[in-house]
Amino acid sequence: MTRGTILMVDRIPDRQSRHLCSPVRLAAAFRSAVLAAVLTAVLPVLATAEPFKHNAGELDGPVAAPWKTITPDPAYHGQWLVAGDLNGDGQAEIVTARQDKQRVTTVLATQLDGSVLWRWGNANTGVPQLSYDVPVQIYDLDSRKGPEVYLSIERYLLVLDGRTGNELRRLPLPDGLTVADCITFANLRGGAHSQDIIIKDRYSQLWAYTDDWRLLWHWRPQRYKTCHHPTLVDIDADGRDEVMAGYTLLDDNGHELWTMTSDKVDLGRGHLDCCEVLAFGKTPAEFRLLASCCGADYLALLDGNGKTLWGLAGRHFESIDVGRLSRAGAGPQIAVDIAHRAYQKGTIEVLGADGSLLGEYVCGDSRHHRLIDWNGDGLEEILVGQEQRLLDATGRCVARFGPLDAFRRPTPVPPDEDHEPFAMVGDLDGDERPEIILYSSKKILIYRSEKAAKVPGLKLGTGVNVTLY
Repeated sequence: MTRGTILMVDRIPDRQSRHLCSPVRLAAAFRSAVLAAVLTAVLPVLATAEPFKHNAGELDGPVAAPWKTITPDPAYHGQWLVAGDLNGDGQAEIVTARQDKQRVTTVLATQLDGSVLWRWGNANTGVPQLSYDVPVQIYDLDSRKGPEVYLSIERYLLVLDGRTGNELRRLPLPDGLTVADCITFANLRGGAHSQDIIIKDRYSQLWAYTDDWRLLWHWRPQRYKTCHHPTLVDIDADGRDEVMAGYTLLDDNGHELWTMTSDKVDLGRGHLDCCEVLAFGKTPAEFRLLASCCGADYLALLDGNGKTLWGLAGRHFESIDVGRLSRAGAGPQIAVDIAHRAYQKGTIEVLGADGSLLGEYVCGDSRHHRLIDWNGDGLEEILVGQEQRLLDATGRCVARFGPLDAFRRPTPVPPDEDHEPFAMVGDLDGDERPEIILYSSKKILIYRSEKAAKVPGLKLGTGVNVTLY
């Protein structure tokens, strides 16, 4: 599982946080726009040293103490987390949720001082742990009164007032859809603000609605499954989002533009795990889309017309981060985890833009990672949640996050004990620098760095269209 992608600075195209409009991806978007100009149709091969291989858990580094330690209300807190400025006080509030088979049962809005802004739902219902996206997002759909909290219960999408948690609207799900698998805000009709909502079931259908809940289109693939979380990107520069809805790219009207193919693997063995934008362009041929394929054990780089430029087979590539990780060669670079392996066997591979291996980290669990420029040197590091470490693209541990015994490492962890943390980044204090959030089913630890790269215009929170993939 892991993340979205921010495709335009002034619009939403996100999947990350996978990722769109996540703080980390917002920074990447600025850099990517510049980097795209130097990428050619054939990406240059990086001249690198022999790839490194390190056990992440054995790497030492300076230990950062938490800036904030929050013990949220256990009756309402769960391990799904998004953040945004709900009450207009200039700081982000943290929204967490419990769930029952993706049906949201509780929502908790917590301020940075640990106090509760509001609670929603029935206490102690559902479970705090998760193994998939939970349909809870923060977004200001009407651009007037501040952000709302969107969530799915059985048969409905609920809209809660960000300041109070009071229910504002109850939107019926389409016939046959029990719960929205995820919630994606998109710009399908044009305009300066994304005002459309995409929902989906687990792997077979997508529905697109207007802000007043009129159905725009419904799509069911004929051959392959869909994806975990759609990726949005304006491929044709018409001011409207195209939707990577699986192995198929849809136009803003829901019509199929192209479907990915492969002569190396059977794409029908699974579904699209993650799609990230490696580079933007003025024409579809100049775009670069990086796709990981569950079941097919495949990672492929496509252009905006769906042509495969390179592919790697034989490993279960899952969540992808794209950023400026190294000064060597033409960037950006790639961090991708290899999932579905035994504990202490998962890895994160660091790749060049041409797919060449720069190095790999062996992790207890490699699934939850984000990027952040922690020390302000212009390069992003890889934050690995379960390892409580920040790793660079050369095999070095930049920082560890204490207390080092804050989370249980052995697996399996009993349900009533704390689990290893997931990772998130976002500007929480309003200084346009992202903070690091490590969060489990029992605690939230926040870390800040005065040296972290400042991103002008960075909005409060974890961004729009947050996903674990």
